[in-house]
Amino acid sequence: MNRYFYYLIIVNMITNVLTFIPRIMMNERLTGGLLAIPIGSIIGTGLMYIFMKQFSHFPKMGLPEILEKYLSKWVKNIYIFFNGYMWFHAGLFTLLSFITITKVFISPDMPNILISGMFLLLICFSILMPTKKVLYATELLILLNLPFILLILIKAIFNDYFSWDTVRIFFTHFREIPSWSAISAATFIYFGFANLIIFNREMQKLNLKWLWLIMLFGIQVLLVTMVGPIGFHGAVKGVEGYVFPWISTADSMRMELGFVERVLFIFLLLHTNISIVSITIHWHVSMELFKSIFPKVRLKGKNVLGYIIAAAFALITFLFAGFTTEDNLFSIMKSWINGLIPAAIFMNFILLLAIRRKKKNE
Repeated sequence: MNRYFYYLIIVNMITNVLTFIPRIMMNERLTGGLLAIPIGSIIGTGLMYIFMKQFSHFPKMGLPEILEKYLSKWVKNIYIFFNGYMWFHAGLFTLLSFITITKVFISPDMPNILISGMFLLLICFSILMPTKKVLYATELLILLNLPFILLILIKAIFNDYFSWDTVRIFFTHFREIPSWSAISAATFIYFGFANLIIFNREMQKLNLKWLWLIMLFGIQVLLVTMVGPIGFHGAVKGVEGYVFPWISTADSMRMELGFVERVLFIFLLLHTNISIVSITIHWHVSMELFKSIFPKVRLKGKNVLGYIIAAAFALITFLFAGFTTEDNLFSIMKSWINGLIPAAIFMNFILLLAIRRKKKNE
């Protein structure tokens, strides 16, 4: 089951090529965005290593079981609720991004509530599956979609209309000091490891020897995420006006493969599949966290708490979709991302405390 851990990381990396992460990085392409890539990669890989080492002390246990056993109940409930809130928003931001993308690029005449309902129907059904089945579905969709996504990303770099001169302009700014937002955005693509707080229940002993490969893959994803739009639209002026830079980049590409000509719709289809998996993972983790602190609700002898939580997720999504604008959503997500590194450090501190309690009890 070790391979599923790496699937969780890859899903998070690929999903964020299309959401707001490129916009954050692109806004600072000439003021530290390039240096943020290695800094964010080092921080992300370091947090991943520490996180995996700490969870190796608790085989087959998720965060709720660890805190229940080694920390007081009130600390456990407060901290679990906070993490459930954070994971819900991780999925919410991705979902709202794709609602906007669908509305603008795929079906402009379809109302937001109908688009939201279509996505939510599939996602809410998916998050109710057992954890092991979520992992199986993740593996299937990764294997089916990832090769084609990588093909499109590679084709973008080696396209006839790709300008290496604009890329050279971007690389001349390698000495600029990045902001906290740029570093946080670069680090965020590695945060798929944090889903271990629930999925560790299904993992075997975690293998650390491939972390260097994940780091290299992450650096390549970040570079392609920035270099692709810059090569097509320019480093100074051309790229700054795009909310979703990679969609405009995909729309600038053509493929001469039978009936496939415009890359955009293929690209959106593939990324929609991966993003639905990403949202399912985040909301499944959030739901399992909330289920561990709320009392069971029985209807005809069956616990329906999961259905209630899924319905609450859907209702909140409808409210956000109806009352937030793109700019408001971007500002909220940027603030949320800025807080992720301190939150991850604090979680490592909580796990360290649990490890000490465990050793003391033994």
